[in-house]
Amino acid sequence: MVHDSDDQLIRNYLKQTEKKLSDEGFSARVMRHLPGRAECFVQVWTLLCVVSGVFLFVSIDGCQLVANLMQKMGLALLDSGILQQNPLHLSLITTLIAGYIGYKVYSNVVQ
Repeated sequence: MVHDSDDQLIRNYLKQTEKKLSDEGFSARVMRHLPGRAECFVQVWTLLCVVSGVFLFVSIDGCQLVANLMQKMGLALLDSGILQQNPLHLSLITTLIAGYIGYKVYSNVVQ
């Protein structure tokens, strides 16, 4: 309790005696010329995340997972009868099927 009141007394005293100093833009100029450590950290972090993501995608055979997902989505759309409600969905199904066929062709060429 005494400690809190002492802190409050000190804060009040400092507020009363506080003086604003004019630095005429000195602080802003100094901050502008400091090296950009944060920028370097952001670039390294981004590179690390991208490399980790690519490694994870390759290690779990992400291409096959995406191809299977596209195939299941296309079949589910065909089975749902949604094409009779909105023919615009035909473009989505066509894209999914083309992507799946493209993957199969690509995987056969790579192997």
